[in-house]
Amino acid sequence: MNLSIVSCCLLLLGWKQCAGATNGDDVSHNSTSNGNDQGFGDCECVPYFKCNGPTRNTGCDDFLSVCCESKTQFQDEIIPKKHDRGCGRRNPNGLGFSSNGDADHAQFGEFPWMMALLGRETTEGNLNESWSYQCGASLIHRQVVLTAAHCISGKYMMYKIRAGEWDTRTENEFYPRQERTVKTAILHPEYSSRSLTHDFALLILESPVKIQNNIDVVCLPAKEEIIDNITCYATGWGRDNFGKEGDYDVLLKKLEAPILDGTTCESCLRHSRLGSRFKLHESFLCTGGQPDIDICKADGGSPLVCPIKGKLNKYYQAGIISWALNCVGVPGVYANVIKALDWIDKTMTDNGFETSSYKY
Repeated sequence: MNLSIVSCCLLLLGWKQCAGATNGDDVSHNSTSNGNDQGFGDCECVPYFKCNGPTRNTGCDDFLSVCCESKTQFQDEIIPKKHDRGCGRRNPNGLGFSSNGDADHAQFGEFPWMMALLGRETTEGNLNESWSYQCGASLIHRQVVLTAAHCISGKYMMYKIRAGEWDTRTENEFYPRQERTVKTAILHPEYSSRSLTHDFALLILESPVKIQNNIDVVCLPAKEEIIDNITCYATGWGRDNFGKEGDYDVLLKKLEAPILDGTTCESCLRHSRLGSRFKLHESFLCTGGQPDIDICKADGGSPLVCPIKGKLNKYYQAGIISWALNCVGVPGVYANVIKALDWIDKTMTDNGFETSSYKY
């Protein structure tokens, strides 16, 4: 991932930071290898879970395929591993497959709450048949998704979510993805489309998703949670550049994102085109990037998740990717989920949903 230096942030922090872009660079499609290619017989590319024997370290069409030595090694199913139920469960090593330690991309099933929000345009009552990626989102209940209000505000579209997505080029996952139509979109009552303050939206699905190893809910923070001096993760499929010239990544990306205190964030943003009088609204929080790491525009709505103290591989959602000035050298700005907890709880209750799904 790419990042440029901003002088004000270097002076204030001593390291680089950005709100901006993700990396759409191609990644080599190496499959898992149990031996050397030398002396290896003929092989065939198959979904990874169908090969019960040696695999060749060679290119297949996607990350979820391996070149299996013999058809006699094929199997149609595997026994899923059981996992601990409860919100915020991260799978840092993936599920039955590893993408060879690629630090820029998530493992398959690593962040099971990650949703893709898809939209379909309507023109004069006629639906455009194609669905397109709009934003990221997160699952907080089997039938409720959290995203940014700007992802749906003022747009005349039908929406659906896709759960369990990872590699957008294939459906070779052992654990299938699921799609659900959005029945109702509810925007935060104080949301401003001009300033993007209170950039929160809840999407109620027509039917609940089925919880499985690669699809599960994320926790939300407690009101008293102090989100300082910790490193969190942001995820998404966003473009590698602003504007139409940017390309979407085919694999889910992940970014280590250290939380940046509001004073320092505001100071950096005042050195941008926002000017010296800019004030960071309390409904926002920021992350400061690291060298060569950044996120970008099309990742709006995606979750920023932080580790729960004292709980191994358990995470709560601290933020929602909200806005960026560009892809060059300014802090990342997120909607601060803690500021929306009362509204989220009330909206859930008013619509007949329990809030226990995202409590830890």
